[in-house]
Amino acid sequence: PIIVSGTSLMNSAIIDASTAVAEALSAEKNTMLSLSVPECNSLGVAMLDGGEGMGFDALIASAEQGEIDTLVVMENDLYRRAPVEVVDRLLGNIKQLVVLDSLDNPTLSKSQIALPVATFAESEGTLVSSEGRAQRHYSVFVAEDDRLPSWQWLSELGQVMGLPGFDQLQHFDQVEQACAQDIPVLSDITAAAPDHQFRNRGLKIPRQPARYSGRTAVLANVSVHEPMQPVDEETPLSFSMEGLSVGLPSSLMSSSWSPGWNSNQSIQKFQDEAGGAIKGGSAGVRLISPGDGMTPGAAPSAFQPSQSASLLVPVYRVFGSDELSLQSPAIAELSGEAQLLLHPGDAARLQVADGDGVTVALGDTGVTLEVLIDTSLANGCVGFTAGIPGTESLVAGAVATLQKANDWQPRKPQLIATDNPNARNPQHRGAQSGVSYV
Repeated sequence: PIIVSGTSLMNSAIIDASTAVAEALSAEKNTMLSLSVPECNSLGVAMLDGGEGMGFDALIASAEQGEIDTLVVMENDLYRRAPVEVVDRLLGNIKQLVVLDSLDNPTLSKSQIALPVATFAESEGTLVSSEGRAQRHYSVFVAEDDRLPSWQWLSELGQVMGLPGFDQLQHFDQVEQACAQDIPVLSDITAAAPDHQFRNRGLKIPRQPARYSGRTAVLANVSVHEPMQPVDEETPLSFSMEGLSVGLPSSLMSSSWSPGWNSNQSIQKFQDEAGGAIKGGSAGVRLISPGDGMTPGAAPSAFQPSQSASLLVPVYRVFGSDELSLQSPAIAELSGEAQLLLHPGDAARLQVADGDGVTVALGDTGVTLEVLIDTSLANGCVGFTAGIPGTESLVAGAVATLQKANDWQPRKPQLIATDNPNARNPQHRGAQSGVSYV
């Protein structure tokens, strides 16, 4: 069997319990334990300092003691990491906030200096998956205007400040090599993919497949002269169809195509056998190797619900909990309103039903949310829709008190869709299509 657990609930006891279960099963069966992390490079960030870096509480304490003049935040919204009042307290004790980001967010809005950075699709980098595998990603297209990858901004800032070593960071490969030299656990990341000087029989590797041969017509209405494709100096890839795309390392395969096969079906041509491993091995390199055994975990004690307080548990939605999903209006509409999920026993104690309001008191902060009764929750645990606007002050693992909001006004039923033209909402995007959405 495989035991799957993770860190999304911010509760180490869950990890301990999963370890104990895996250990118990391993006595008689071949058991595997898989621990997931909340974001694509959560493990990679943890490896940067070996888990010994400054935590948020220590950062706040340092700011309050006047030890921080300038705080640099890279591609991160602090208001999604801690309650509003905690972040406000931090930012109120520093002199200058510098933010590097590709999207506007509450943290960037409070910065004195904002530097526009390229998105993941416009830059190259190395991510460490929950498997502990370092994998390279490459830009799909060139960033426009003044946007640069974060590493280039930091390199230029370091050179302006005269910091040692920054004048040598001219390519991303050099940044990766510096990480490998300074951080022992990342010493193998340079093996995740070939460097920018790699060539396939003297040629670069095309990003565009042969099916992109119609690209010359894309701008034909503007000019019949095809503009020169951008030159990529950071990777062994080219922004064109020109090059050689056979016999590649698996980490440099930008697409799968073989004559006579549809794209998805052609994948077998790149495998050792149908359904087998990719030729050349899996992309990336494992930074964490399986050991012969596991450290025995202490089974946590059973959760004991309290009659006077409840444990806050984040509940993640497919739409809305992810930061990027809220940036798209069409997807944000599907996220719904912030809700508080209660066990039927807790709902009966508070004398509330679906649609009622409950006020969550956490320290000096209180927020009132709509109730949704959920039988999957344990009695004494209260779920909140993580990431949905309205839950910013709630903290996973915190203990809060609940009280029925007697002045709560339930939401009115919402019209999702109709074919009645008289019911159209002219202010909404669906008004012209004969379908009304609200």
